[in-house]
Amino acid sequence: MVKPDLVLIATSTGGPEALVEIIPKLNKNLGVPVVVVQHTLEGYSSKLANRLDDISDVNVVETVEHEKLQPGNLF
Repeated sequence: MVKPDLVLIATSTGGPEALVEIIPKLNKNLGVPVVVVQHTLEGYSSKLANRLDDISDVNVVETVEHEKLQPGNLF
């Protein structure tokens, strides 16, 4: 079995509602970074990241350019 280096979740319309359902189900000990790509209005991504962080065991952060992806974190 091949272990992935990364989990990527990409969403569009309806994505924030889907992420609220999916992200809390993730195990914080995944062992790989999780990256979410969500098309949002300017200024909304930090609010979404904070909400997801509040409702999940996974550490959710809004990433910045050149940030190193860490296992167990959601960016």
